Amino acid sequence: MMKICIFIDGPVYPYVVGGAEIFAHQLAQQLSNREYEVHLIGISRSPRTRPRYNYYLHLLPSVKFVGKVIAISKMVLHRFNCDVVLSIMGHSATIGFFLAKMNRIPHIIRFAGEHIISIKDSIYLRLGLLINSHALYIALAESMKKKMVNMGLPVNRILVIPNPIDDRFYKVSPAYDTHNILYVGRLERVKGIDMFLKSFLMVKKAIPDSRLIMVGNGDLRSFTENFVRTHDLRDSVILVGKVPFEEIDKYFNLASLFVLPSRNEALPNALLQAMAAGLPIVATKVGSVPDIIVNKKNGILVPPANPRKLADAVVSLLSNKNLAKKLGKQARKDAEKYKVNKVVDIYEKLFQVLSHKQ
Repeated sequence: MMKICIFIDGPVYPYVVGGAEIFAHQLAQQLSNREYEVHLIGISRSPRTRPRYNYYLHLLPSVKFVGKVIAISKMVLHRFNCDVVLSIMGHSATIGFFLAKMNRIPHIIRFAGEHIISIKDSIYLRLGLLINSHALYIALAESMKKKMVNMGLPVNRILVIPNPIDDRFYKVSPAYDTHNILYVGRLERVKGIDMFLKSFLMVKKAIPDSRLIMVGNGDLRSFTENFVRTHDLRDSVILVGKVPFEEIDKYFNLASLFVLPSRNEALPNALLQAMAAGLPIVATKVGSVPDIIVNKKNGILVPPANPRKLADAVVSLLSNKNLAKKLGKQARKDAEKYKVNKVVDIYEKLFQVLSHKQ
């Protein structure tokens, strides 16, 4: 039985429900279903090792880099005897470089969007390249791959593999008989929340019964609450807050439209989930978003930080049900390649090829 070790530099699912955490959980779960022995290693305030779901979850204390190297080395070298190491970029990637080099274990580093612009992670990466130049790298989209090449990574060692999307989202039935707009993500400036709220005021003037459902928390939670009170939007803006991953899909069932208003992005899971749900999408033209959203084919792209353009696009879809359904149908069709089984198939083949090359 092949043994796969996955490192993530921080708390793991379900303690943190972010894109990287959900990805690591889904991959570990699916590979375990296929009879691989999977060890997911993350960080916790109190270390403990116990099986969770059908894979093994190992929580290390939140210690400095050297402490992590020692703790993970003991696990990988003396207890698990891993065949392949997958690191989620950060401290974990640098540790993976060390362990893979020492033991001739194939090493794969998966990037997320924030790692493309993080100076800290760039330093970890360059240190790792000095240690082990034979690792493979995974980008979530082609535009991300280009940025990685610009950082100095060899183009022939970069693979593009998207995030997997849970099958539940493909079963969503959009609520086209409503004017409900859905946002899923952190309430932060980089996500364009302040601009989005201004845009929603314009939408309300054009379509008075429109409602905004916001799923997530963040630094702008208080700002959002104050904005809602100041503009008397308490009946029109629903602040859901943080929601367990297993329950997020039900909010997609309440919506007739999904909006991604970010100032900067990589390839957010929520956008792929909206595509799988068959929702028409209005998104800002940032990061890797244009890699998957083709303007007026499976969604509408607008410039970032432009409330008027965003509002006009939202109104155009809320007032034209046929167009909304057409874009949503195409989005779901385009999202077929993000299904969990298809993405895990790619990782499985990659692990098998690498393990046989040892």
